[in-house]
Amino acid sequence: MKTKAMNDDTMLDLIDVVSDVIDDHIIDGYDQVAVISVLLAVIIKRLKIALTEDDFKDVLKDIAKYELYVTEDTEQIEIKDYSSSGIKKRTIH
Repeated sequence: MKTKAMNDDTMLDLIDVVSDVIDDHIIDGYDQVAVISVLLAVIIKRLKIALTEDDFKDVLKDIAKYELYVTEDTEQIEIKDYSSSGIKKRTIH
């Protein structure tokens, strides 16, 4: 199946969905680190399945270096866009 690139609006919607899932579980009394850890484990598993071994290792290195996002503005998220067309930085407003 051919995939399509996500635009900023789609990314913002996805960020909202994930944030809502986290917030809902925290409201239900679950520890936020436990909730986030479960989501991270699912994400890592999906990345391992979707990427080549070398690309997967590169993503993990970026996570370890905290290079997925860096921004001074708390209203912006700058990410590395990992897709089959290569890695590039994007800022989501």
